[in-house]
Amino acid sequence: MTRHFGVLIPSTNTTVEIECRLLPAAYQAHVGRLMTSTPGRTFSPSRDDDIDYQSRLLGTAKVELVILAQTSASLFADDYDEVVTRRMSAGAGVPAITSAQAVGRAVRALGAQRIAIVSPYSEEVNQRAARYFAEKHGIEEEFAKPVVTTNQASFWAMLRAFKTGDRLPTFGRLLAEVPPG
Repeated sequence: MTRHFGVLIPSTNTTVEIECRLLPAAYQAHVGRLMTSTPGRTFSPSRDDDIDYQSRLLGTAKVELVILAQTSASLFADDYDEVVTRRMSAGAGVPAITSAQAVGRAVRALGAQRIAIVSPYSEEVNQRAARYFAEKHGIEEEFAKPVVTTNQASFWAMLRAFKTGDRLPTFGRLLAEVPPG
């Protein structure tokens, strides 16, 4: 059985689609591209009208879940995740999750209490990320292990949502074990 999921990504992102192609054929990604709300600012949230429109388009593809693969957007407002996932779900008619939510939940599912953030973000955005993960997911800013990437955490959230019991052992511990979270 083929499972369909939607991925909303910033128009400048060139990595998410490539990693989606590494998934087994049973998982088909449908991608929508988004413009940022602040032209010239790479790490600003996407425009609301783009999120609404692309979510509606993904809904017509009969996706079962929509993922916003724009971790930095979640760092700009305390209620961003809740607001944007509501918009995405309303547009597509299916559950939605942000990649930041997926990372927080995945790291907690692995039992991590401390993390380090490796990112292309500015120091200001990294500080927002540290606050986000500490406040929303109870994780401190020091690192032990394991490593969890944004895309990996999003795929973990997809596998959890689909409840297929599938495991992806070549993608690291998180996807090999798919711990509950």
